Amino acid sequence: MVIRLLTNIAFFLIFTKEVFVSMRRLFSIWIFLCVTLLPLTAQRSTSFPVIEKGEIVIHHYGHSLSYDPEAMIPRWTAYTLYADDIYGDAIRPQRFSPDPAPELAGFPLAEHGHYSNTGWVRGHMVPAGDLKYDQQAMNDSFLTTNVCPMDQGFNNGIWKRLEEKVRKLADKFDHVYIVTGPVLGKNRHGKVGQSNILIPDAYYKALLVPYKGSYLSIAFFMPNETAPKGAKLKDYAITVAELERRVGRIFFADIGPAFKIKEQLPLKELELY
Repeated sequence: MVIRLLTNIAFFLIFTKEVFVSMRRLFSIWIFLCVTLLPLTAQRSTSFPVIEKGEIVIHHYGHSLSYDPEAMIPRWTAYTLYADDIYGDAIRPQRFSPDPAPELAGFPLAEHGHYSNTGWVRGHMVPAGDLKYDQQAMNDSFLTTNVCPMDQGFNNGIWKRLEEKVRKLADKFDHVYIVTGPVLGKNRHGKVGQSNILIPDAYYKALLVPYKGSYLSIAFFMPNETAPKGAKLKDYAITVAELERRVGRIFFADIGPAFKIKEQLPLKELELY
């Protein structure tokens, strides 16, 4: 009886040890996967414009972009704004920095000082206010590949109002797919100071919003100048299809909304009266 009892205890201890070792091994594998895969989850799901051959596309923590080395500004930026992203305590950096992405080695890059005392301000394509959820995402938004020269009244006025409106849409509809970019046009304003940074004639922002099992899409096309007094966001609203015709790019093709969605202008649904 005693021998049987001792035998059972021995088997129990051996079994317990095996379970412990197995659990420890599984835990180690789980930690390894977390550390290994964490960088892969940094760039969250979003929708890019159709990428043209030869484009220099960079993926940062909170956004992606296509860089134009001749103009020294981005061609476009893309990211998804989630409702929770606008809440957080990430701190805005004090200065902008050249982009350290290895894909940009050897290309000319804008620097913080290029804009100083020129009459043009550094306008975010992906606004810092959308990236409060993470410090790395905030820091990446202060790379000069995320800014373009803007008229100060435009940047602090109608453009800022548009950014605030997009946050409200994300808060209401859970998330918004966003593509933003400059339109060089005829380059009426030339260059920034003594640099080779080209000043765009206009800017656009394309939005895709989930709505009742489908999507709503809308775009905004704004000249790079202070908006007239009393101007409203709806004054600059156009369909995404019209934006595609104006800038020669296709938006949101990878998400696959029907073309008719891009032809609609849902001012009422998006509360743009």
